[in-house]
Amino acid sequence: MPEAREPHYWPAGPETRAEQALAQLRPEQKRDVLLAALRTLKNAPAQEAREPLLRLYEHFAAKGPKRDPGTYMRRAILDALRPVALPADMPLLLAGVTTYEFLPPGFEEDAVLLRSGALLILNELDDTLAGYHAARIMSDGYADPMSGEPAVTAARVLASQGALLPLYLYAMQRDAATLPEVVSECLHSLTEIPEALIAGIVERHGKSESSAVRIGLYELLIGHRAGPQALDFLADALAKARDLDVYRYLVIAMQAARHKSLAALVLRAAGFENDAARVEVLLEALQPFAADPQVAESLDRLRERQEVGRKVRR
Repeated sequence: MPEAREPHYWPAGPETRAEQALAQLRPEQKRDVLLAALRTLKNAPAQEAREPLLRLYEHFAAKGPKRDPGTYMRRAILDALRPVALPADMPLLLAGVTTYEFLPPGFEEDAVLLRSGALLILNELDDTLAGYHAARIMSDGYADPMSGEPAVTAARVLASQGALLPLYLYAMQRDAATLPEVVSECLHSLTEIPEALIAGIVERHGKSESSAVRIGLYELLIGHRAGPQALDFLADALAKARDLDVYRYLVIAMQAARHKSLAALVLRAAGFENDAARVEVLLEALQPFAADPQVAESLDRLRERQEVGRKVRR
C-alpha cells in the first residue's frame, strides 16, 4: 500500500482548521506540511497561534540562510503572524526589515520576501517607523531586479500613508539605478500631486521603453484627482502604442474611467483603426458600453472593418 501522506489542508470549520494547523507547527515537520499549516493560519487566524509562530520563526531565523534560504519559511510565518501580531513583536519585525542575506554562488541578496513581509506588519503596528524603513528599503539598491520587491511594497506603504515626496523623488531620478516596477508603482500612487508637476513627469517617462512604466504613467494621467491629464499625450499613445498588452490596458482603462474626454479619445481612435488586433481590443473594450448610441455606431463600424479584414486575409 502507498505510504499515507499527512494532509495539506483541513476541510473543516475555521476554528477546527486552525487547531489542526496549530498542531503541525513543529520545526521537525515536513516543509510542505508546515507551509500548508501556515497558509491555513493566515486565512483562519488564531490568537493562540502567536507564540508557536514566534518560536517557529526563531528556529528558522537562528541559522538564517542555512535553514531557510530565500526566507520562504520566514515569510510564510510572518504572513500567518500578521493577523495576530502585537506591539511586543516589534523587535522581530525591526530585525526582519533590516535583514540582508547573500547566498552563493553569486552572493546576490536573497531576503527580499522577509523584508517586504516584515514591513507590512510593521506598518500596521507603527506606521511612522514603517515609513522611515520603507523610504530606506525603496532606495537601498537591493530590490529584486525582476519583481522590484521589497521596494514595490515599500512604495505601497508610503502611498498608504500619503507620503508622496519619496515616491516623486524615486520616479523622477534620471541617473540612479531605479527599477521599472518600482517607478510604475510610484507613478500609479501620485494621483494627488499638483497638476503643475504632470508635464515634467510626462517629459521624464513619456517615451519609456518599459511597459510597466508606461502603465504606471497612464494610471496617473487617467486617475488624477483633478481629472484626466495630458490628453494629447494619451491620444498619441492610443495611436502609437506598439505593445498590444499595453494598448489593451490603455483602451480599457480609459473607457472604464467613464470620463467624457477619455471616452471621446477612444471613439476617435476607433474611427481610424484598421489593425486587426487593435480592432479586436477596441471591440472588447467598447462592448460593455454599447447602450450609448455613439459607441454602438463605432462598434458597427469596427465589426465591418473586422469582416473586411477577414475576407482580405482569406
